Amino acid sequence: MSSPLAIAAFVLAGYAVIGNDALQTLGPFLAANCGRTPRVLQFAWLAVLLAAVLLLGWWWSEGDPAWGRLQTFTPLTDLRWIDLLPSLSVLLLTQWGAPVSTSFLVLTAVDPASLQPLLRHSLAGYGTGLAVGLLAALLPAVLSLEGVDVVETGDDYIHATATSRLFGFVDDLEVHADADGGVIEVRSVSRLGDSDLGVNARRLAALRRSLPGG
Repeated sequence: MSSPLAIAAFVLAGYAVIGNDALQTLGPFLAANCGRTPRVLQFAWLAVLLAAVLLLGWWWSEGDPAWGRLQTFTPLTDLRWIDLLPSLSVLLLTQWGAPVSTSFLVLTAVDPASLQPLLRHSLAGYGTGLAVGLLAALLPAVLSLEGVDVVETGDDYIHATATSRLFGFVDDLEVHADADGGVIEVRSVSRLGDSDLGVNARRLAALRRSLPGG
């Protein structure tokens, strides 16, 4: 399609999607490097990274820089003015400062049948990000607890031991990030004895208070 409406739709969708994704990805990068790294070096690094991703996708997917993701969507052949509304909504939300899922508003308008897989993948991604973020926030709090030594760490798991100062009793502290549920599971238990005198409960309460809103 090369009609003025098609050109307007492409420009509007491109500007809206790039602007919204830049708000979510480039914004934190630029804010973190503000006053620390010259802007020229920041832009050079971003340009090299973008070129590397596009070239790798072009090589890996036999000439498709989009990594084959757009092949699952039905091409739009009958364009109407109402089809501009999703891109316009993304643009207005971006100007308002609200990060949204561009895939939901733009791609599902072209191919409504793609909503279910997009929703499933997006929720999985958001759940993983939330769980890993909470785990990263908990790690400094675990290290700050008295007598705690980290035994094992992974992408979604922390195992530490807490040794009492007086008698040297050892408690096990485990933190697991449940990506599917988007929650953090924490367990603190004594290895010996019938009563811990509330030590493990206080330890869990201290970890809860260390989280935002805790």
